[in-house]
Formats: sequence, structure tokens, C-alpha cells
Amino acid sequence: MTEKRDKIKHIAFTEIEVQKIKDYAKDYGMTSSEFIRQAINDKIRLIENPEVFNTVSNPDFSNQMIKSQELILEEMKLMKKKFTTINGIKNGYKSLKKLISDGTYKENVKLKTEKIQTIMKGYDKAFTPKEIKDITGFDLKSIDIVLTSNQDLFKLNMNGRWELNA
Repeated sequence: MTEKRDKIKHIAFTEIEVQKIKDYAKDYGMTSSEFIRQAINDKIRLIENPEVFNTVSNPDFSNQMIKSQELILEEMKLMKKKFTTINGIKNGYKSLKKLISDGTYKENVKLKTEKIQTIMKGYDKAFTPKEIKDITGFDLKSIDIVLTSNQDLFKLNMNGRWELNA
């Protein structure tokens, strides 16, 4: 139930103030009385709750809010980084699972291993994965899998090239 408004207070305004009140009231779809009443109630709330509404004149509160926002932003960045990493691991696992579930995967790796081993023996030198790709036509991903999963056969030398593990 709305309280009855039967108390009247006379307030004197300049002509400019009256015009501003009318203009702002109209902009907000209010009467002049509603606009003035709301402005007074807003001012009362500011006075009664300065810690909530009066952040401009309270630098400690403003600084605390800025620090809190910075901490939240840092946490969000960390969460995004973790999420991206987790998704990368999940996608890599799915790709690997798909490769392994394919019955030809092990045979394919075995054939590629033998071919890379033969090339390295024939040339008697170390290769970059790109050089192996250029000679064999294998994709770089499968070359990396072959080289890194057969460390008993291949090793990475000091120049960042792969050679036979003698």
C-alpha cells in the first residue's frame, strides 16, 4: 500500500533550475514532482549509505575496488589459459585415440619408421623433419610421431636434426 502524500513543502527555484527540472523530468518520463522526489530520495540514500554510493569521495574504497577488479581480471586470464590448455590436451587425445583405433595405424607407423631409417642409413647424415617430408612425402605430424616414439632408433643431435641412434 502506498503512503499518502499529504505534506507540502514550498521550495524556491530560479527560472533556470525550474526549466532544468522540467527538461530532465520529461527526458525520464516523470512529472516535475516525481523528479524532485526521486532526487531527494537518492540524496538520502547517499547520506545513509556512503560506503555504497559515495565511492568518489572515498579513495580507499575506490582503490580497493580497482585492486579487486585487477585480481578478478588476472583470475579470468588464468582460467582462460587453463581452459585453452585443457581443450588442447583433449583435442590431442581425441586425435591420438582416433589414430590408434584405426587398425592400420601401427602398420603405418612401422612402414614409415622403416622408410625413414632406410633414408638415414642411405644418406648417412642427420635430417630435419621438413627434409624427411620433402624426401618421403609424409606429413610432418606423422614424422614427429615416428621420430619421438622410436628413441631407441632415432635421436636429436646438438644441431636440432634427427639421426640414427648408433
